[in-house]
Amino acid sequence: MGDSTVTTVEGREEAVLHPVSDDSGRSLLRRLRTPRRPRLWFEILLIAVSYWTYSLIRNAVPEQKAEALRNADWIWRVEHDLGIAVEESVNHAVNSVTWLIVGMNYYYATLHFVVTLGVLVWLFRYHPGRYAATRTVLFATTAVALVGYYLYPLAPPRLMNGGDFVDTVVVHQTWGSMASGDLKSMSNQYAAMRRCTSAGRCGAV
Repeated sequence: MGDSTVTTVEGREEAVLHPVSDDSGRSLLRRLRTPRRPRLWFEILLIAVSYWTYSLIRNAVPEQKAEALRNADWIWRVEHDLGIAVEESVNHAVNSVTWLIVGMNYYYATLHFVVTLGVLVWLFRYHPGRYAATRTVLFATTAVALVGYYLYPLAPPRLMNGGDFVDTVVVHQTWGSMASGDLKSMSNQYAAMRRCTSAGRCGAV
């Protein structure tokens, strides 16, 4: 606070207080609150390193085949007990509609990359303040997925014992999936908790 003096009628001087402008403090606060545009080279490097680390860890998890099959069988029994084991019927029904299953195969193989990267680029370009938070959420869900892959290996339906599921990628010879065909040796087939993949897609949406 600044002050000055005035002379009263009686001739006495009294101090008068004047507020000091706090514009500088408010300006600093605004600068701190204003999101900074992320550095492009750093973000590209971060995404590349993160995906490489994710792939390395996911594929380094031991292919715990026996435990993965037990977990899948247990889930399948629980679904039957609850009357919600509809996956096999849906698998066969959709497999009979060629245009639909081929389209879904390509959707599964490509869009979780295309949509996720597309949303990140859009946020980086037009909403930089929201980009960092979205990227952090994506990385966090990926970290949770890695923990799930390690602690709860799970065989996909097409690899279950006694199952009659159709591997639609093999049957319809579509490309892009690392879970079937010649590419399956490049990916851990028993780190198959697909809900984690769905979470990544939902996060992008």
